[in-house]
Amino acid sequence: MRWSRLSAFVASVAVLGCSAPSLTPNQRTVEEQFVADRLTEWGTALNNREIENLTALYQDAPDLRVIWPSGRRAIGFEEQKQAIQDFYNLAQYMNFVTQSPGTEILSPGWAVTSFRYSLDIRYFDTRRELWAGFGTLVWIKDATDGLWRIHLQHMSVNPPGQ
Repeated sequence: MRWSRLSAFVASVAVLGCSAPSLTPNQRTVEEQFVADRLTEWGTALNNREIENLTALYQDAPDLRVIWPSGRRAIGFEEQKQAIQDFYNLAQYMNFVTQSPGTEILSPGWAVTSFRYSLDIRYFDTRRELWAGFGTLVWIKDATDGLWRIHLQHMSVNPPGQ
């Protein structure tokens, strides 16, 4: 059921991309760089425990959807803020690295970034977890300040050895 909703959402975004005014190749390149910069900001904020900077990268909206690598789901901005705080209350150190990110600008206001990632987490209780997987971020361009913000995040975890 969750996947069917996600598939419907992605299809809707794709339709929006087809019906929206098209961007010139130069405009598309500029927007892709803006999104790439935001992805870098996101990874930096994650690793540096910059909660305010991190939450500012998410769309402040009740329809924000986030699926964490652990499987935790956050629906809406307030739930995501709480999930971030809960995570940093447990995690002492983290190294999150994106690999091979690719961004597609679907329309002037929508973009999708997919990437591989690796994650090394050390908890206050001395546990350590190593994760790797794939991530997808759907970005929406804020009409008020023109910044790209995360509207949907889905992080999967690969089984060991893959």
